[in-house]
Amino acid sequence: MDDILANWKLINRMLPRTKLFVGERLHTMTEIQQISTYPDKRIKPVISLLLSLGIRIWEVEYLKWKHIIHLENDCAKIIVYAGQEEQYHSFVTPECFNYL
Repeated sequence: MDDILANWKLINRMLPRTKLFVGERLHTMTEIQQISTYPDKRIKPVISLLLSLGIRIWEVEYLKWKHIIHLENDCAKIIVYAGQEEQYHSFVTPECFNYL
């Protein structure tokens, strides 16, 4: 707005590099289908919860049943990191809610 030109190459050199986690990528549909066909009944709700909320696996240990708030049409609001500074609300699909 002030008509100031910025040297973005110089600015980007000063910024810290982003840290990538090992294996951090989106899963393909075939990978998700293979995981969901696993015979253990506890896997499907956890996998659908992770995919629906977009959370990482270590965030599941903060979840409790009281953090799942049932809404109409078989949807639910979930409080992630409840009681922590990073607390936020997210919503799950009806499929995920039925698995839970």
